[in-house]
Amino acid sequence: MRADVYNKIAEQFYDSQPLYAIELSEKARELSHVDAYAAGEAFSYRNCGAGCFVLSRYTEAISYLQNGLKLYIDLEDKPGQASCYNILGIVYFCVGQYDSALEAQSHALMLHEDLGNKSSMASCLGNIGNIYQTVGQYDEALSHSLRALAIQEELGDEFGVAVTANNIGGMFIRIGHLETALKYLDQSIEISRRLGKKFGMSKALRNIGQVYEQKGDYHTAIEFQAEAIIYTKELGDQQGYAVALSNMGVAYQKIDDTHTALSYHVTALKLAVQIGAKQVQVEVLKNIGDCYLALNNHPKCLEYLEKALELAEKIESLDMLVEVQFSFSKVYEAMGDYRASLRWYVDWSKTRDKILGADKQKLVAVMETRLSIEKAIKEKEIFRLRNVELTQALDEIEEKRHSLAAAYHEIELQQAQSIKVNADLEIANRNLVELNKEKNELLGIVAHDLKNFITSMVISGESIRRYFDKLSREEMYRIGERIEIVAQQMMGLIRGLLDANVLETGRISFEPEKVSLPAVVQSVIDSYCIQTNKKNIKVEFDNQNSSLFAFVDKERILQVLDNLISNAIKYSPSDSTVSVSVFETRGMIRCEVRDQGPGLSIEDQQNLYKRFHRLSAKPTGGEHSTGLGLANAKKLMEGMNGTIHCESILGEGATFSIECPQI
Repeated sequence: MRADVYNKIAEQFYDSQPLYAIELSEKARELSHVDAYAAGEAFSYRNCGAGCFVLSRYTEAISYLQNGLKLYIDLEDKPGQASCYNILGIVYFCVGQYDSALEAQSHALMLHEDLGNKSSMASCLGNIGNIYQTVGQYDEALSHSLRALAIQEELGDEFGVAVTANNIGGMFIRIGHLETALKYLDQSIEISRRLGKKFGMSKALRNIGQVYEQKGDYHTAIEFQAEAIIYTKELGDQQGYAVALSNMGVAYQKIDDTHTALSYHVTALKLAVQIGAKQVQVEVLKNIGDCYLALNNHPKCLEYLEKALELAEKIESLDMLVEVQFSFSKVYEAMGDYRASLRWYVDWSKTRDKILGADKQKLVAVMETRLSIEKAIKEKEIFRLRNVELTQALDEIEEKRHSLAAAYHEIELQQAQSIKVNADLEIANRNLVELNKEKNELLGIVAHDLKNFITSMVISGESIRRYFDKLSREEMYRIGERIEIVAQQMMGLIRGLLDANVLETGRISFEPEKVSLPAVVQSVIDSYCIQTNKKNIKVEFDNQNSSLFAFVDKERILQVLDNLISNAIKYSPSDSTVSVSVFETRGMIRCEVRDQGPGLSIEDQQNLYKRFHRLSAKPTGGEHSTGLGLANAKKLMEGMNGTIHCESILGEGATFSIECPQI
């Protein structure tokens, strides 16, 4: 039949070129319908469902697969039924319907056992292992996965081994056996690369990235997640893309780049909601909550954690519930509500004990038992022993199994300790290199700036000395004014350096009090009237509520606002407008400063709060910039339990905003 040709080609491409596979399957379905060829129509439904699964179009996938399953049942085609049940189980797993997923995979497993199809039995066992992992039954998860791996190794099914090894690696990540996890994942990615299986490669890359993130090697973790993102985008695997984005966000959280982390998580959440991937939604919601905790925005943190908790309980994912409970404990501790923090910590401990209390020992025992059994099978002499000799041999194997389990545990403890020591040394060495580099950069920048200032003052002094009797009173006044400006710039550089040093060493103290933020803003605006008049810049202050009080250090908040407003004037062109507003939002007071300057590039925004970083944009009136103001402002805001943020599009100006606690 013509439809069979299209279907067989589509089956070969659904995991590497899913859109092409769906197109071919639709043609096959049309031909089958015209020819009244039910088997061809069922096969095309199955292929369309598989392609939609790879593209994370889960609702469409379920519809196609259910239609195919009905036809296969009518045809009494067991292989077709088993295939549809298997893929349906995977799709149900992705949308968080774990009971339906387990039911479908169990049907598929029974059908494949009746058919004697070992390769497909292994696939079902691996999928059942994934389901048990997600609901927190790690002993059952590993037991099923090891059975799958044994069958695949026996059959020489390399890609099946790659998929199952990746799943087992993910399980060991969850229980903290990182070195063991890495061994399985290295095996998985090596096979997937050799076979050119991009779907398997992307999954293994995501898991390897998680291993390095948990080991504290965050830059390596980011590299692996970035490679995973490339493959998931090429495949159109939206769920994989969402997971990789969220993993990338977690790595950026660990290097304290919270705003970048938040942008990755928000994008991941939109994708997860769009495709209905509930397990992924829970994880991303929890990660967003952790980001807001790092930003000291506790109400926003609790908002996202509540959503994560509700969804985790709804889909009965103990695997994620334990993570969410721990985040609740951390946020209440940060808020000073230690009673609530302790309550959530107790809940976390109970859930953790429920899924891990005895299972670590079970996992090691299951794995060691499997290795002992394999050894016994290979040693054919055992089967020729008499009954007494066989009993003695089995007893010896059992003793060795216990010894190996103890040795394995001891080795893992030593490996974990070595990894921690090496990681600490690497971090310390990296910090020393960065500090030395920063010191050299600092000396170069300060020497260059002071040289320019001093040269300018020397030239001005030389002019007075040599032409004293020829200079008019007005010319003398201008030279003196120039010397005064240069001296003030030198003082600004020195003051910035001293402030930066105090902030870095933590010797600064804050004395928060009730401060009228609109009054402080107005005083700063008034102090720059000469500069605004000189450039004909209009400053619009939107102060609809003058009774907004913040709980801040008055001198420190004045320093921050002075920096933001002076920058807006400094980078604004002549005859433009600077807009300043103060208003209340979510229990905080927000001040926004918007200019019509050149805006900031993506690179500038990424380095905005680094010390001595000079922006690509230049002051429009030849003003001087030390590169310390925004770095100091960020430290000061954090010291007052506030935040600072920037939004800008290159060529369209910039908006800087701060948020302070309201009183």
